[in-house]
Amino acid sequence: MNRIIIYFLAFSVIAGTGLSCVTTKKRNETSKTGKFYHNTTAYYNGYWNATEIMKESMMTLRAANVDDYNNIIEVEDYVSVDNPKMVKPDMDKILEKVSTVAQLHLPSDWVDDCYVMMGKAQYVKQEYETAAETLEYFQEDFNPANPYGRNYKSKKLTGKAAKKAREADKKVKEAEKKQAKADKEAERKAQAKQKEQDKKAKAKEREKAKKEKEKQRKLDAKNKKKGIKTPSQIKTTAPEVKKDSISTPVRPVVDKIVKEEESLYIPEPQKLEEDKTAYSEGMLWLAKVYIKRQNWFPAQMLLEKLKPEVLPKDVRHELAPTYANFYIKQEKYAEAIPKLDDAIATAPNKNLKGRYAFIAGQISQKLNRNGDALRYFELAKSSSNNPKMEFMAEMAVAKNSIASGTRSKDDVLKSLKKNLGEAKYAKLKDEIYFTMGEIELSQNNESIAIEHFQNSVNNNESNAKLKAEAYYKIANIHYDADRYLPASTYFDSTFMFLANTDPRYDQIKRYLDNLKDIAYNIHLISYSDTLLYFASLDEKDRKKAVLKYLERNPKSTSPAIKTPNQSNKGGVLITSNANFGNSTFFAYNMANKERGRQAFIKSWGNIALEDDWRRSEKISFAVDPDDDKHDGTTEEDALGTKISQDDYNALNREIPTNPIKLQETNDRITAAMFTLGKLFRDKINNYSRSAETLETMHHRYGPTAYELDSYFYIYLDYMDLGNAAKQEEYKNKILSKYPESKYASVINDPEYFAKAQNQANKADKYYSTMYKLFTNGQYAQVEKMIQDAPSVMGTDHDYNAKLSLLYAMCKGNTEGKEAYVRELNKVVSSYPGSQEQLRAKEILRFLGGDNSAFANVQDVDKIYTRDPNSVHYVAVVTYGLDDSKHVNFKISISNYNKRNFASDRLQFGDAVLNIEDNAQVILIRKFDNEEKAVAYYKRVMRDVADYTKNVEMTYDVLPISQSNYRKMISERSAVGYRTYLENLILVDYN
Repeated sequence: MNRIIIYFLAFSVIAGTGLSCVTTKKRNETSKTGKFYHNTTAYYNGYWNATEIMKESMMTLRAANVDDYNNIIEVEDYVSVDNPKMVKPDMDKILEKVSTVAQLHLPSDWVDDCYVMMGKAQYVKQEYETAAETLEYFQEDFNPANPYGRNYKSKKLTGKAAKKAREADKKVKEAEKKQAKADKEAERKAQAKQKEQDKKAKAKEREKAKKEKEKQRKLDAKNKKKGIKTPSQIKTTAPEVKKDSISTPVRPVVDKIVKEEESLYIPEPQKLEEDKTAYSEGMLWLAKVYIKRQNWFPAQMLLEKLKPEVLPKDVRHELAPTYANFYIKQEKYAEAIPKLDDAIATAPNKNLKGRYAFIAGQISQKLNRNGDALRYFELAKSSSNNPKMEFMAEMAVAKNSIASGTRSKDDVLKSLKKNLGEAKYAKLKDEIYFTMGEIELSQNNESIAIEHFQNSVNNNESNAKLKAEAYYKIANIHYDADRYLPASTYFDSTFMFLANTDPRYDQIKRYLDNLKDIAYNIHLISYSDTLLYFASLDEKDRKKAVLKYLERNPKSTSPAIKTPNQSNKGGVLITSNANFGNSTFFAYNMANKERGRQAFIKSWGNIALEDDWRRSEKISFAVDPDDDKHDGTTEEDALGTKISQDDYNALNREIPTNPIKLQETNDRITAAMFTLGKLFRDKINNYSRSAETLETMHHRYGPTAYELDSYFYIYLDYMDLGNAAKQEEYKNKILSKYPESKYASVINDPEYFAKAQNQANKADKYYSTMYKLFTNGQYAQVEKMIQDAPSVMGTDHDYNAKLSLLYAMCKGNTEGKEAYVRELNKVVSSYPGSQEQLRAKEILRFLGGDNSAFANVQDVDKIYTRDPNSVHYVAVVTYGLDDSKHVNFKISISNYNKRNFASDRLQFGDAVLNIEDNAQVILIRKFDNEEKAVAYYKRVMRDVADYTKNVEMTYDVLPISQSNYRKMISERSAVGYRTYLENLILVDYN
C-alpha cells in the first residue's frame, strides 16, 4: 500500500511540474510532461467519455428507429425516429465535454477528434446548419496539407512513428545516393567506350591516307617515265580529326545502359499511408451534412477526395453508404446501385449488409429490374439478424416473385394467409395484410385490395407510418375511381398519421384542400335528400324509417349549413332511397345503387355500410325500406333502449314537412349542386363530373338563379372534353337566352380577352403617368387624376392599394404630416396583408411620433416567439442600396467586427428580404443567446459613425433568433419583427 502511495505522489509531482512548464501561447513550447498531461486529460476526461455517450445514444436511436419499408428506407439506421430529440441531453453533454477539451487542452493530440465529435453530435441532434459551421471550420483549421493549420504544426511524429519516418527517409536518401553513383559509373564507362571508338576511327583514317599517298606516288613515278609532267604541289593529306568534332553523343541512351547494367538499383514506389488524423472522418461527416442540406456539389467534391485505401477502417466502412445516400437523395438511382454494392461488400456487420441489400432491392424494383430486386431481397433476408428486416425482405421476395414470374399470385397469397395464422407473426399481421393488398392492387383487384389495406389498419398497433401508407392506398383507389367523399375521408386519415417531413405531405394537403369543399357539398346533398325522402312518407312509415335510421346511426348529426366554400372535415356520405327519375347523376342512379347493395349483402350480410375509420365520429346514413319489417322490437322499445327521445325529436324537426322548409331544403340542394359542379372543374379538373352534376341540377330543378353561370361552365366542360355537339348546344342556350351577358360577349368576340387586356394596359399606363407626375412634384395634378381614375381605369384592376398610398403621399406633400399620417392609416386599415400596407407602416415609422401608427404588437406577437436561450443572429437590413454601396457597407461591418469582436469569430451571410423594395439582409452569425446578440446591437448603436463610416443610408440592425429570422424572411418585411423587438425584447435591456 505504501509503495502505491509513493508512486501516486511521485506522479502528482511530475504532473505538477509538467503543468508549470505548459504555456498555451506557443504550443510547440509545451514540455513532454505537459504534453502527456494534456493528452491523458483530454482523452479520458473528454473524448473517451464523449465517445461512450455517443455509442449509447446511437444504440438508443437504433432501437427507436422505425423504417418505412413502403418507401426507400434510410441508409443510416438511426434517423427514422419519431422523436429525434430523445438523445438531445446526451448530445449536449458530449458538446460540453469536447468543447472543454478544445478550449483547455490545445496542445493535446485529441483536439481534432473532439471537433469531429462536436460535428457528429450536432448532426445527430439534426442541427445541420450548426454542424456545417463546426465541420467547415475543422476543414480549414485541421487540414494536414494547410501549413497554417493545427495538424500541420502540432501533429509532429514522435516515438516509433518518428523513428519509422526517419528510417524511411534514410532509405530514400540511400537509394538516391546509390542511383547517383550508378549513373556516374555508367557515364564513365560510356565515355571510355566512346574514346576507344574515336581512337580506332583515327587509326583507320591514317591508314587510309597512307594508302592513298602510296598509290599517288606510284602514279607520279609512272607518269614521269612517260614524260608526263604533274603539278609540283600535289599533296594528299588525311583530314585532321579534331577532338571536339565527334558527331556521336558522349552519353549513350539510358535504356541501353539499363540493359547493360542490370545490377542498377531501382527504388520501389512508396505505398500510400493510412490517414492517422481525424481529418478524413471530419470530411466524411461534413459530406453527410451537405447531403442533408442538399448542397450536392461540395458533398460530391468531398466524397471524391476520400480515397478508401488511405482511410481508417471505420471511415472506410461509411464511405460507400454515404456515397450511395448522396445519389439516392437526388433520385439518381442507377448511380446508387454500384455504391450500394460496395457498401454491401465492405459492411462491418450482417445487419448493415442486409440493410444495404434491402435498399438496393427497393431501388432495383423502382428501376423495374425485378430479377435484380429479387436477388437483393434474398440477400437481405439471408444476411440480416434484424427480425423486422428479415420479415420485410421475405414480403418483398414474395411480391417480386410474382413480378418476375417465378411464383404464381395464388401460391404467394396462400403462403401469406398461412403466415396470418402463425403465432410468430401475430404482431406482423398489419404488414402481411398490407403486402396482400399491394399484390391485389397490382392485379387491379381494387375492392379486395381495399379490404386488405383496411385489415392492415385494424391490426396495426403502433406503426404510424404503415397506417398512413394503408390509408393513402385506399384514398388513391377512391380518388382514381371518382369517389371523392371517401377519398377525402381517407386522405384526411393519411394526413393524421403522416410525418410532416414526408415528401408527399404537401401533395396530400393539396388533395385535402381541394376535396374538403367537394366532400362537404356531397354530404349536404345526400343528407338533404335523406330528409326529403323522410318527408315523402306518411307519418307512420316516416316514424319507422327514422327509428331504423337512428338505430343504425346513433351518432347521427346533420351537417352544419355552411357557405359553399366552407369545409366540413368530418363529412361522410349519406345514402338515400329517394328516386329521382331517370337521372344519370351518380348519387341518383338507383339501378346501380341497388346492384351494389345486393352484391354487398351477398358478401357480408345485411349490416350497416360503414368503415371502421373513426367509428365514434363516422355516420353511414343508410335507409332501407325492407328493414322496416317487424323483428319483434316495438318502436317504444327502440326509443327506450337504443334511441333517445332527444335524438328522435332533433332529426324529426329537420324533416321538411311544410312548404317553406321544403323550399329551403331544395334551395340548399340547388346551391350545393352548383357549387359542386364548379368545384369538380376548378379544383380537380374533372370536366365530365362537372357537366354531369350541373346538367342534373337543370333536369331536376329547371331554371335556377345559377342557370347562366352553370351554362357557361357546361360549355367550357364540353369544350375541354372535345364534345362539339354539346358545346354548340350550350353556346346557343347562352346566346338565345342571355345575349347581353358577359359570357355571350366572350363567345361572340374571340378578341374579348384581348380587349380586356388592353383595358388593363390602359390602367397600367394611367398609373405610370400619375407616378411620373408625382416624382416631378406635381401633387395637385396627381390628386385630380386619382379622383378621375374610376372613369378612366375602370374598376377591374389591381391598383386600388397603390392609388391609396400615392394619394397619401400627395397629401403629405401638400397638407403636411397630420394629413399624411391620417391617409397612411387608411392604407394600413384598408389593405391588410398588401405590400402597400407594409410600405405605409414603414413610412409611419420613419415619420415617428404617433405610436398608434405603428404595427400592432398583438398582431406581431402571433407571428414571432421569444426564445432568449437559443442561438441568435444579427440581421442588418438595408433598403434601396445599389450593389456597390451594399458591398461597401458589408466591408465596413466586417472591419468593425474585426476591431471589436475578433474573438467571437463572427461570420457573414446574405439574403434578399424583398426584391421590390430592394431590401437586402447582411446576416451576422452567430451569438449563443439573445443577451449577446442584444449586446452587439447596443454596441453598434453607440458606434453608428464607425459602423457605417458616416455614409448616410437607411438600414435596421435587428438581433433575432434563428426561428424568428426564418419567419421574417417569409414575411418579406422587417416591420413586424422590428415592432416586436422594440416592444417586447429591447425594453428588458434598457
